[in-house]
Amino acid sequence: MNDRESLGSYLKRERESRNISLKEVAKKIRVREQLLRALEEDRYDLLPPHPYLKGFLYNYAKVVGLDPHEVTLRYENATQVKPTSPQEVPSQRKPQKEAERKPPKEPDKEPEKKPEKKPKKKVVWSPRQFWIIGGVVVLSVILSLLFFFPSPKPPVEPVSPKPGVSIKPDKPEAKKTLPPPAPPQASVTTRVPETSPVLETPPASETTPVPETKPLSLKLKGVEETWVRIQVDDQPEREMTFKPGDVTSHQATTRIHLLVGNAGGLDVTLNGKLIEKFGKSGEVVTVIVTPQGVETKPSEKTTPAKEE
Repeated sequence: MNDRESLGSYLKRERESRNISLKEVAKKIRVREQLLRALEEDRYDLLPPHPYLKGFLYNYAKVVGLDPHEVTLRYENATQVKPTSPQEVPSQRKPQKEAERKPPKEPDKEPEKKPEKKPKKKVVWSPRQFWIIGGVVVLSVILSLLFFFPSPKPPVEPVSPKPGVSIKPDKPEAKKTLPPPAPPQASVTTRVPETSPVLETPPASETTPVPETKPLSLKLKGVEETWVRIQVDDQPEREMTFKPGDVTSHQATTRIHLLVGNAGGLDVTLNGKLIEKFGKSGEVVTVIVTPQGVETKPSEKTTPAKEE
């Protein structure tokens, strides 16, 4: 394109050199064929405003195979180098009309001229400026997010026990075994283990302790023939003779008093627990059972003679 060739002539020559019809270009960029013909004939008065014209001029160049930026730049140069502008035309005609209607002005006064508007310069941004502006924008967005949306507090993890420490359930106390019976000469007192552990409480301020009222349950089972005299609490005494397999049960509140003619001839169950026998076979013993325990001592009384 030479300096004298217009933009429309240049576009038409390039299109025809590539054997592309005007109808084909209009169909691809979706613009009426009359507007494209006006563009190639430099009829800018028939074309749309400047922003829309640059848009389909850009598409026209792409379809024909030209550089869109170069074509757009030529269009801007072509529209800026016109010999006359709309503002200059009335300024040239106005002095003639005023000269016909008004008397000539004094020679020392010159007509005021309106300042010509300079064409706006196109601002071209360099890549470095784009990077600087983009960095400022990104930094502003990040600071805004940090200010308006503070980071949430980390969740508090529950305290878990250390792996080396394990909590074991309390084991029940081992059953206490009764000591072996003492010789007949000494008095033996046997403590009976209770069914449930008793918590020790500090002594009360009262001087008189409250007696325990836990009932007593005594079960006697004969393993050898045995004579027994028994008294439960304040009830009358009773005498009985056990044979192997005989079983009796007795309930008391305070105590059970027994005179046993054969200490080793009975299996004794107190409060549901089997305890040791009262003594050896053939021994005569006196037994006192209370909530505090079992007291066994040799007896001077003898068993009644067997009937012949």
